[in-house]
Amino acid sequence: MIKKKFNMDERNINIARKVLSRLYIATIWMIVVDIFYRTFALRQRPDQYEDLAIIMTVNVFLLLGFLLYYGGLTLDKIKPLKVILFYIGFVVLGTIFTALKYRITDFQALIGKVVIIASICAIMVALFLIIAYLGKRRVEKEISEE
Repeated sequence: MIKKKFNMDERNINIARKVLSRLYIATIWMIVVDIFYRTFALRQRPDQYEDLAIIMTVNVFLLLGFLLYYGGLTLDKIKPLKVILFYIGFVVLGTIFTALKYRITDFQALIGKVVIIASICAIMVALFLIIAYLGKRRVEKEISEE
């Protein structure tokens, strides 16, 4: 049996989860605002704040992975059209970010980058679907053991 350090009932646990999730979202937004501020107001080069961008990106991807694996998002809720729109959204955001970060103005150069971005996004979406499938199997196994 796991010994809990805090005597928290279900209501307290739910309140703590709400507070923590809202603080998480606020932190991610503050990092986004800081990156945009450094980019457009201070005109800093991307290498001067790339660590923040990497931390934020990894953090968001881990959040999505954990939500998929632990049942926060289930395969039952994921429809093929949503997956396609998610993929397209990833490609569009990746393209916009790449064009702004590297100040690409030539359309041909941007198209070359879009191919790379689309490939990376396809791999990421496939990994998310695999994680969601494994998470669904894990939840079903836990339910059947009870």
